[in-house]
Amino acid sequence: MTINSVPQNSSFLVYGNILINDQLKFETLKYTLPQWANYWKSPVFLRVRGEYSEAVADFCANMENVECVQGAAYRQWRMQTWWDLRRKDSRFVMLFLEDHMLAKSPPDSSVLLQELVAHEVKVFQYSWNAQYQKISRYVQDALGSTNDLGVYLPLSRQNRNEILKIDTRCFISMTSVFEVDFFLRILKSSRPFVRKLDPRAPYSLEQKPESTWYLPIVFGVSKSELGICIDDDNTIAGSSAISRGLYLGDRSPRGENHHAKASLMSLAWKGKEKLYGKSSIPFIPLSLKMFLTRFISWPTYFSYSIQFLVLKFMDSLTRRRMETIDI
Repeated sequence: MTINSVPQNSSFLVYGNILINDQLKFETLKYTLPQWANYWKSPVFLRVRGEYSEAVADFCANMENVECVQGAAYRQWRMQTWWDLRRKDSRFVMLFLEDHMLAKSPPDSSVLLQELVAHEVKVFQYSWNAQYQKISRYVQDALGSTNDLGVYLPLSRQNRNEILKIDTRCFISMTSVFEVDFFLRILKSSRPFVRKLDPRAPYSLEQKPESTWYLPIVFGVSKSELGICIDDDNTIAGSSAISRGLYLGDRSPRGENHHAKASLMSLAWKGKEKLYGKSSIPFIPLSLKMFLTRFISWPTYFSYSIQFLVLKFMDSLTRRRMETIDI
């Protein structure tokens, strides 16, 4: 299979550091990767791990301007990604996830990229369009509507709390286009210090909505739909591609609260009972239940935080070894 349009956009890179360990993920990747490479008309660098890494490499060998590398030298996803991107000349990088597909009528990629440059955007949310609509409408009401394809929010320590009153969403997430220098800064940081996720996992990259250490930045989101998660409704029932009949592959929707489970404690503490439902235990308020869950979970958080420090030290040794053989 060959990408129809020859990539010409050297200022943009589609990058993926993904685990493909079953046939279902492999089939999904074969559907979504050519879409994104065609859309951005850019080179692709794909690092793939798992049982199907060789099959993915064979598939990529038939695509133009796609470099596929199997395996990983580093234990942390963030460190491996930083190593891969540290010498890339691209100004922007899109994080490729095989379970997010291109929308049926996406905005023009060349115009969108011009806007990212003009507005000096650091992070652009390319998927979960429905989930970011509250913030999008707020920005358009506050700053006025424009003819831009995207909505661009100057996010600072001063206005962050006001934005979070509108909706509680991550501004640093996996479904993003990043300005490369800013992304490298995020990757090299040790934030968050308290780890709620395995530090080896890619989602350890994401920063909680309340974080301010990386501000100020310009955050962007597309006015029209650009990317769609294939099987996850993520708090909005019927929003995934499968739920809307846009993807006919062999996958099942994961439900509107799939992503909510991981962040339930922090969100429910802020009065999100209406979104996530009431406590399943009679006579115990949801906020109290979440507080108790937080308290019980502290050993796990502590364990992940210690594990991160150990992995960081081990990866620093790997980096020294890699630098001695790097040409």
